[in-house]
Amino acid sequence: MIPMSRFVRVQALIALALALVLLLLFEATDLDRLVTDRLYDPVAGGFPLRYDGFLEAVMHRGAKLALYLAGAGVLAGLGLSFVLPRLAPLRRALLFLVLALGLGPGAVAALKVATDKHCPWDLERYGGSLPYVRLLDAHPDGLPPGRCFPGGHAAGGFAWMSLWFILRRRRPRLAGVALAAGFAIGMALGFGRMIQGAHFLSHNLWAAWVCWVMALLLHALLPDGREPPAGNDKTNPESRCTPSSAAPSPTTTSWSSTTSSRTTSCRTRSTS
Repeated sequence: MIPMSRFVRVQALIALALALVLLLLFEATDLDRLVTDRLYDPVAGGFPLRYDGFLEAVMHRGAKLALYLAGAGVLAGLGLSFVLPRLAPLRRALLFLVLALGLGPGAVAALKVATDKHCPWDLERYGGSLPYVRLLDAHPDGLPPGRCFPGGHAAGGFAWMSLWFILRRRRPRLAGVALAAGFAIGMALGFGRMIQGAHFLSHNLWAAWVCWVMALLLHALLPDGREPPAGNDKTNPESRCTPSSAAPSPTTTSWSSTTSSRTTSCRTRSTS
């Protein structure tokens, strides 16, 4: 059974609520097609920027290479943490990040096979030959399999949102920046593919949801995914019970009684 701390339960409920919002937003409306209609040229019969050099070379292939290199850098850091003592304190965080960067996009790739949904450019509405099938609709007989849902390219950026779990206690502001940056990178990459006709908006938002849920599962399952409390963390009673290394002055008669009461208080907290 997955450990369910209060934090994990709250995050799981938020994820469930977001999933319901996504289902209502895209399954009960035509929002996906309304957005994609703006990117499609019915006169030309295609997506004007489908073969755009910048989108293909930089936003697609170039960004994919950059994400691979960044992930390889994290993996190399994890390996070096077993060799270089100064990296050893980062081993937990690096392990968590390596797993999150792999499992988030990996889960998205598995869902691509399981859902059988097609890209916009495959559909009759956008110059293709296949009918539009909603996410919860059954796959029609005789229809070739699709491999477009959720958005795999965007998932490479969304996976970096997992940094929030590592930084949220030690550096909450930086954690917020990391969360926003990961989401922004994922959406930027996903929007580039939307312009080319490769994905609907929902494909990318569901990819973000999957990556977030995978990071949450890792946080719940792996103690190494949780950052150790800082030495001055208010949630760590031991850090508040550490006596000062400075020796008391012989003339300070109240020091010993103060220390004694503090030690007694610390023992009480540590055994409670």
